[in-house]
Order: sequence, then C-alpha cells, then structure tokens
Amino acid sequence: MIVQPTHVINGIENDLMKEDALAFKNHFERITFGDPLLTTQQDHVEIVNAICQEFSNLPADCALILMGHGTSHYANDVYAALDYRFKDLGFSNIHLATVEGYPTLENVTRMVKEQGAKKVILTPFMIVAGDHARNDMSGDDEDSWKNQFLAAGYDVECRMKGLGEYPAIQDMLIRHVTEVCHCIPLLFYCIPCCLLILSTNFSERFFIMYSVCIISYPRFVDHAEQSHTPVASPS
Repeated sequence: MIVQPTHVINGIENDLMKEDALAFKNHFERITFGDPLLTTQQDHVEIVNAICQEFSNLPADCALILMGHGTSHYANDVYAALDYRFKDLGFSNIHLATVEGYPTLENVTRMVKEQGAKKVILTPFMIVAGDHARNDMSGDDEDSWKNQFLAAGYDVECRMKGLGEYPAIQDMLIRHVTEVCHCIPLLFYCIPCCLLILSTNFSERFFIMYSVCIISYPRFVDHAEQSHTPVASPS
C-alpha cells in the first residue's frame, strides 16, 4: 500500500497519519509513505514557481498574502523559509502568513504597510479552501483577515482556490508518489490492485480524493509513460 499525504508539511498531522496507517501493517506486505507537499528544496522551488505563475500579473501596488495553517511543530519553519524565498527572488509583494504559527498576520501587515500597497489579495496556502479560508480568511467576523485589512483601508479580494486545484501542485503530489515506487512500470500495470490513499484529516477528504486522485489519475499515467517504457503485463 502506498500512502500519499496531502499534508502541506511534515508536521504533527502527518506524524499522526503515519501512526494510524501503520496500525494496519499486518494486513499488507508493505506500507510505503510518500512525502508531504513541502519536503525537499525541489518542492520549495516548484511551489514558489507555481504561485508566481498563478499570480503573474500582480500589480506593484497589490500585496498577495498566502494564508498557511501553521503549527507548533518545528516543521513550521518551512513557512518562514518560503516567505524569504519569494522576497529573495524579487517578489517583495508576496507574503506568507499563518493562522497558528509564524509568520503571523501582524508580521505580514507591517510588511504590506511598508510596501505601500493599496490592495490586498488573500488566498489559502492550503490544499483546499476549507474552514480556515471561509472563516478566518474571508469570514464576516471583524477579526477575519479580510475585515482587518478592510478596516485598515485596503481594497481586499479573496481568491477561494486551494493549492490542490493548481495543476502544478497536483503534479508535485504525483511526483511524490512515483518517487516511492521501486518500479513504475510494475505499478502502472498493477494499479487496479493497489490502494492509493491521499490522506488528510479534515472534512473535505472526499474533495481531495476526487480532485487530486481521480481527476489527476490520467496525469499519473502520463508521468509513468513519459518516464518509462511500458513492459508486458505479467500473465
């Protein structure tokens, strides 16, 4: 069984997911885990490129704020590293803040002010635009990110599009699956017999399964065919 997490980072939830899956290890010959979305430097480069491509026409007086989840786990450092990477590449108007970690909204608000932005675009840096995006980011409560920036005098636009809807992000998850396969042609021909789990622990799990696993299944086949010459299926 191959378990491919849809977690963004190697945090607490990913550790708990592994514990849950390994509880069934006696039922399988092997349980293998793919990496969460942001694990290697290659992942960091690819996700920065994906975001920059998605918002390639961002005006100079507009700030893009990515809402990450954040955690008390040491893996939270990924968010600050990515925020730095955007700015190191010259995208000083792209900021990454978290709901439950660092950088915070306060940190980013100061940067937006220093930037002299007139408009703010808020979008989730999460696989789906779920509860945090609907409530903490774009909700009607006065402490939502949207209303805090409106109160500060900015024009605000909320983009309700999760990372899982980006084709480039889907390709990253597919790549993570292929990287744990010892023999892609074998997996390609045995896929009906394999259990591929895109794991998550929030309520939109079926959305994840359909948007990333089922819709992207042909993309997985494309990856396999491009990387390897198909071999005859064993009789």
